[in-house]
Amino acid sequence: MKLYKYKAINLQGEHFDGLEYSKGADELSFLLRQRGCYLLKSTLVSNKKIFDFVRKINLKDISIFSRQFGSMLSAGFNISQALDILEKETYSKVFKKNIKAIKIDIARGNSFYDSIIKREAYYPKFYLEMINIGEQSGKLDAIVSDLSNYYLKEFLIVKKIKSSLVYPAIILISSVVMFFYIEVSIVPMFMDTFKSLGQDIPAYSKVTMNFSKFIIINWPIILMLLTTIIMGILKIIKYKKIRYLIDKTKLSVPLINVVYKKILGARFTRCLGILQQSGVNLINSIEMISNVLNNVYIKDRLDKVILEVKNGNSIADSLQNINILPDFAVSMISIGEQGGNLEEMMNLSADMYEQDVGDIIEKAVSFVEPALIILLGAIIGSVIISVMVPMLKMMQTI
Repeated sequence: MKLYKYKAINLQGEHFDGLEYSKGADELSFLLRQRGCYLLKSTLVSNKKIFDFVRKINLKDISIFSRQFGSMLSAGFNISQALDILEKETYSKVFKKNIKAIKIDIARGNSFYDSIIKREAYYPKFYLEMINIGEQSGKLDAIVSDLSNYYLKEFLIVKKIKSSLVYPAIILISSVVMFFYIEVSIVPMFMDTFKSLGQDIPAYSKVTMNFSKFIIINWPIILMLLTTIIMGILKIIKYKKIRYLIDKTKLSVPLINVVYKKILGARFTRCLGILQQSGVNLINSIEMISNVLNNVYIKDRLDKVILEVKNGNSIADSLQNINILPDFAVSMISIGEQGGNLEEMMNLSADMYEQDVGDIIEKAVSFVEPALIILLGAIIGSVIISVMVPMLKMMQTI
């Protein structure tokens, strides 16, 4: 869907402007005629301008909404009635506006999927695809209930990762700030003292003091250089080849690859379980999952899995060949295929990996926190020692 800015005229001869999503200018003209209006002029609004600062809807809100929405559909409410009630719930302002806009679109005769896909920038891609499957299969209530559980677990994993990074990030930022504060504000005072007394200072103290002088003189250049480097990195990682290498590295770097594979195992098996429960065939399931995992390298490898499955190979053997999932996950998929209970095995495997990820994060944090504190002490301590040692020697000579 594209966003158009348009000028139109109604049957009373009144001119007005507006914004509307449609597939093209012809469809926009048709939509306006249905409302008794005639298109005069339309301009395509760049998606980049609209969505650059779009705030994604919180996974927790999506989970709560999906659970309530699914329960209401199961109880016999139609989609419009359910949305009318849910619009009054305490979601974020962005979500409330989305629900209201979707409700208006449905009142105009659009399907739930056609209405929500117009606002695809706000929602996870997997969520939108599952909504489409739910409407087409007539199982929307069951599917959104499954999605509620899925996104609640996703929210808890993301929350645990973010909360575990807060304290280490504070220590790291504090270390950098304190180091530069000492170099810029404290060290120069000692430099002036040593110069006025004509004292010889050790080599390591000279390094600290020369670095302090370098920062004070060249801080505008340093700031511009850092800004350029950061902007350059952000631009470079958007290139497909660079993104491919970065995504591939996640699976090969020691320690990181262990955690990353477990997260992949949890997401892959949870998605596959939901898709199998919803009646989606294996090939379509893998195609959808490859788009959900947000990894260019893995998407490329899963495309090969799809070809092998089409040629008659089992999904477990095909996944074993590409080595992107933990062995246990592949074994569970094999057992599920052979036993005809793939969705059950996938849900069991996902539960196990989600627990493992939580345990690993807690252990990593318990190791990283003291390591960063030691690093902070070493950085600040080395600067202080390089200044205090010459000062103590000077006092001894007095």
